[in-house]
Amino acid sequence: MSMSLLQLLSVDDKEQVITVSIWLYQMWFDHRLKWNPEEHGNTSYLLVKADDIWFPDTSLYISAKSDQNHHPYVIQDWFRLRLHSNGMLFAQTPCSWHIPCYMDITRFPDDRHRCNISVGIWSYTSEQVDYHPVHNFIAKELYTPSNSWLVSGSHVRKAYSYDIHTGGPYAYVDFHLFLARKPLFYLLNLCFPSILLSFLSTLVFYFPPNSPDKIPHGLSVLLTIFIFDILVIEIMPPTADNIPMACTYLFINMVLSALSIIMSAIISDMYKWKGEFHGWKKTVLLGIAAILGVEKESVSTKKLVRRNAMESAAIRIKYNNRSNGSTDQNIQHNGYAYKVLSNDKDGNQRVLHKLEEIERKINRMSNVDTNQKLQSCQSDWRLTSWVINKICFISLVLINTAVTLLVFIQRPLKETESTNMEDTH
Repeated sequence: MSMSLLQLLSVDDKEQVITVSIWLYQMWFDHRLKWNPEEHGNTSYLLVKADDIWFPDTSLYISAKSDQNHHPYVIQDWFRLRLHSNGMLFAQTPCSWHIPCYMDITRFPDDRHRCNISVGIWSYTSEQVDYHPVHNFIAKELYTPSNSWLVSGSHVRKAYSYDIHTGGPYAYVDFHLFLARKPLFYLLNLCFPSILLSFLSTLVFYFPPNSPDKIPHGLSVLLTIFIFDILVIEIMPPTADNIPMACTYLFINMVLSALSIIMSAIISDMYKWKGEFHGWKKTVLLGIAAILGVEKESVSTKKLVRRNAMESAAIRIKYNNRSNGSTDQNIQHNGYAYKVLSNDKDGNQRVLHKLEEIERKINRMSNVDTNQKLQSCQSDWRLTSWVINKICFISLVLINTAVTLLVFIQRPLKETESTNMEDTH
């Protein structure tokens, strides 16, 4: 027995059924049908109808379409067989079969499958009728290539089965067909957009912590991944045994995108914090910032404003007193004693106004130290938000790169598998 593959008609991932068009060849000897060609006009062969002679009830053991014509038998009564003078009969049977094939789509779109076509005797035990494969492969000389699938290999082996009711053994032949999906279409329309979306999600942390575009960008990427995942699910078979790595990749991207949005909200809020930030926390922060190359924002402060205002006012008063050549006397103003000119009332009045002006300035700047401390704390929190923002950016890039390499650039599975198993008896 041998088989020739003509065409791979269809591969249904969801139903896990393949449809193949094949030619099945069978040869056997019937000693009752021998003749001498010289006694019959040098006739070396004849074409006979199958219902005129005995033929093995070869059957397709497992079919995904039980209502197909004449299932499960391969040879029908109306077929014509070639009978040679030495008693050898040759049957070439065209078949279009629906074969169930378990498909592990974990590696989709780089998945590879092995589909078994079991053909054997239906009524006779191996002691009565036995099978012997002619080749250990399926012939592909007449094969028409498929646009979506590659027949990467084949293997043929003889085996035996037993029935709990009728005994056995029954001989059959297993034709193993190895299929590999051609991934180019899915690489361009599924894998590349998925990878692009994963790295677009990292741009959330490329924006400054106080940028108003961080969260809207993250939400847009998350919504795109969600819609894209729905489209991918539609072409995936609904199975609970395994999950395609492409779907796993999209799920990981969805989780990372959601976490990036949460972290962006925390970082944006941290940028506005003004609480105390000192001690070992500040030391660690400055060390990490130096490693990452993040510089602290400059805070606008007014140093020594109060002292400068007092000194400049005192200089002006002293200069006015000396220019008039007058003697000084003390006056009281808001609990403070000031030296003024005793013989110049207009000058004294100007000094009082000047003192009031200085007092107002001093009162306005009395909280400079407190404000400077608050601004310093705010600057530390802003530096913290920048540091965390950059750490998240680097971490997300590394995670996305690692996941991408793990999912899409792993070493592909072997095209064929070794199926040289010992016959079981």
